[in-house]
Amino acid sequence: MHLINWIKNLHNYIKNNIYDDAQNDYYQIKTNWKGTDNRDDYQMGYDQAIIDFKRTHRFHHYPANIIEFTNRVSKGKVSEISEFINGYHDGKIHILDKLTR
Repeated sequence: MHLINWIKNLHNYIKNNIYDDAQNDYYQIKTNWKGTDNRDDYQMGYDQAIIDFKRTHRFHHYPANIIEFTNRVSKGKVSEISEFINGYHDGKIHILDKLTR
């Protein structure tokens, strides 16, 4: 019984604190460009990491493993968000690599 409650709590935490944040950021960027953007989801994430760093010298933390797991379980229904996060992560690594040289 405790395991079931723990799984429900974990699900709610992921839904409310992780997935929704990533999804909201992704759709906000998509909406701001209003269909004139030819970039793929990966490139949008990469570019957003650069924008975030230029604005605040900080990055969002998107737990890619959880989103990737959600993508697998949902049979690809969050693939756009997963690709966005992958691009964001790679953009973040690129910036941090430049700073350490």
